[in-house]
Amino acid sequence: MSDELRITPEQFFGSATALSTAHRIGLTHVLSTAPASAAALARRLDLAERPLQLVLELMVSFDLAIEQGSLYAAGPALLRLQNSIPGGLLKDAQLWAHLPQWLTDDEPLTGIDCGSLQREPLYVGIVGELGRAFTSAARALAPRLRRVGHEVLDVGCGSGVWSLALAEHDPNVHVTGLDFEAVLAVFTERARALGLDNRIATLTGDAHELSVVPGSYDTVLFANVLRLEPAERAKALLRRWAQALRPGGAMVIIDALAAGTPAAERARTLYALHLALRSARATVHTPGAILRFIDEAGLKEPETIDLSDVSELGALGAIVARRRA
Repeated sequence: MSDELRITPEQFFGSATALSTAHRIGLTHVLSTAPASAAALARRLDLAERPLQLVLELMVSFDLAIEQGSLYAAGPALLRLQNSIPGGLLKDAQLWAHLPQWLTDDEPLTGIDCGSLQREPLYVGIVGELGRAFTSAARALAPRLRRVGHEVLDVGCGSGVWSLALAEHDPNVHVTGLDFEAVLAVFTERARALGLDNRIATLTGDAHELSVVPGSYDTVLFANVLRLEPAERAKALLRRWAQALRPGGAMVIIDALAAGTPAAERARTLYALHLALRSARATVHTPGAILRFIDEAGLKEPETIDLSDVSELGALGAIVARRRA
């Protein structure tokens, strides 16, 4: 939510309750199928028309619905929300519904804390959707990165949306994607679809275990990876792969790093809660923590790039630092 849409605590609780109820009763789904009048929606969902009308008007004020004469349909904010969540809005609603139980037992709903072999099939199912969600932001970041060089390593590449955007932007860039074998199939398919399959290579395995060839890359990219690790393992990954940089090479870290405005802080803390519902060990590292990790890895000249203006996820940002010569 932008600062222009800042609301009071009273408005927040009322709006959140009304909008979550709208989703729970199926209203968001029905609005996404076809425009309908309040009366028709009330009949379809077995609801009273007058209170439904008021909820619809609230949804319109949040761009979750649009009013077309006497008809209502899904608004741009609802469509973006449905398109940006891997697995869809229903899956995300189920995650938030776990919040009361999680507050009691601190047990996350999903199993991303399992070992590497067990995580591989989980990631395969979502990396393609994440790639689609981040495409615009990745293409906006690519021209803002300076001195990328020719050889780029994408650690935990997933679909490769961030590194392949660099290759799209610069015909001299060659990308090596590092990930599990099944995930790399998604990476190579995306490269093929973009006409970049002649400018990629792959490294198969666990980034914590693969050997590092010192000084072999101009840029090493960590996109939405470090937050899956507790602090010590995240620091170890940066130290390990900083060795792969050539002198003056760039380490690019993309994560929930936007900060400094109320809107960015809201988005970051909300995502931190969202992640904790899925993992007991993952954490959204603050920009300050990432800067400390960078310094301990022997990197210098950190530069922060705010991507919240080009991403619906609100808290997205990048930090770029360089290996000391």
